[in-house]
Amino acid sequence: MSISVTRLARRAAALAAMAGVVALVAAGCSGGAQGGGDGPTIKLGVMGDATSPINPYSGIPKVIELAVEQVNDKGGIGGVPIEIVECDLQGVADQSTRCSRELAAAGVTGVLGQVSVGVEKVPPVLEPAKIPYFPAYAFGGVEYTSEISFPVMPGVLSQMGGAWAAGKEGCKRPVLVTIESPTANQMSTFADIGLKAAGSDAKMRYVFAPTGTTDWAPTAAEVVADNPDCILVYGSEVINRTMFPALEQTGWKKRSPDNKLVGYQGGVYTQNLLKEFPDLTEGLVAVDLSQPFTDPIWNDFNAMIEELQDDNLTNLTSSFTKHSYINFLTWVGAVEQVQKAGEDVTAENVLKLLNTSEGVENGGFTAPFTTLHATPILDWKRLFNTSVVIEDVTDGKLTARDDGAFVNIGPDLAAAAG
Repeated sequence: MSISVTRLARRAAALAAMAGVVALVAAGCSGGAQGGGDGPTIKLGVMGDATSPINPYSGIPKVIELAVEQVNDKGGIGGVPIEIVECDLQGVADQSTRCSRELAAAGVTGVLGQVSVGVEKVPPVLEPAKIPYFPAYAFGGVEYTSEISFPVMPGVLSQMGGAWAAGKEGCKRPVLVTIESPTANQMSTFADIGLKAAGSDAKMRYVFAPTGTTDWAPTAAEVVADNPDCILVYGSEVINRTMFPALEQTGWKKRSPDNKLVGYQGGVYTQNLLKEFPDLTEGLVAVDLSQPFTDPIWNDFNAMIEELQDDNLTNLTSSFTKHSYINFLTWVGAVEQVQKAGEDVTAENVLKLLNTSEGVENGGFTAPFTTLHATPILDWKRLFNTSVVIEDVTDGKLTARDDGAFVNIGPDLAAAAG
């Protein structure tokens, strides 16, 4: 996928991409319409945990709805409106199969998803229908091997990149803290690869907090036990809002001016966390797969989510939601190209375009890359995007280094992975 390289071009392309969309929004898994009339539509599937008991990604469906509404009055993709078909995963593993089947039966031409549990069940259902799937935060397994999966925003790159950043920052005593889970061992593997890719000989120490932790004081004490110079916090915004106060109370940050948080956008910080914990996040260094939220390219998005702030939705400013938004723009770009080629907008034609085009546009939110070439890291044959932006927090302000220049760390990661 070829992306504009100048900041001005990125912004112009973002507006152009969004200006090509008209939306009809559905509730549940129905194709209910909103303002679309009786004419033909282009269907887009959206699945997320809208009513999950833990509500980790409840903001994603609403953000996608608003994203298409933003450009609803501007004409549509080639004059054809989009119909959003939603399915609530409810945080239940078996729902991923049901939602995948219902979205496929509805005739969607692509699926945007943030699947907290049961992700391995999604691509096998969508594959026979040749429906392209865009995971919001692809973590591994089938999301990197299925030929209908497009991990435009690869979560594994964020996690390896966070440890890579720690290595590049010269961290000698790094410690990574996360929730104990089936994927915790994967995180440690990714961190080890990232450190090695940075040329560091440091050894990462790992602290796994018990699932369902509410009292973070014991975990925070364990994290700072050997006075680490860098702490990598791999958790959601919701988790970090309860973890960070305990970490602050240890006094770790004040012991040395060199102590800092290091990691990846969404895993260490969001806009909300920067505001709520300015002392702890000062000096933070992180990697991001797109430009930081403070870049003007995000102005439309940030304005859009303002109206959702009082709806008790979660993760509005995290990487999960950002990635879903960028995936949406990528899907729009693919549909536009199918139309320009004079072909019918079907799932199969969109899939073919995504797998063969050198130039799918997503508004310049990511570094230039193409689905025709992947970086072989471990067994991830569909890892297309391996570029990150390095960001700092100084005097409470988040900025990207080198004016937001992307750094391709893929070759170093591939070499470190062996």
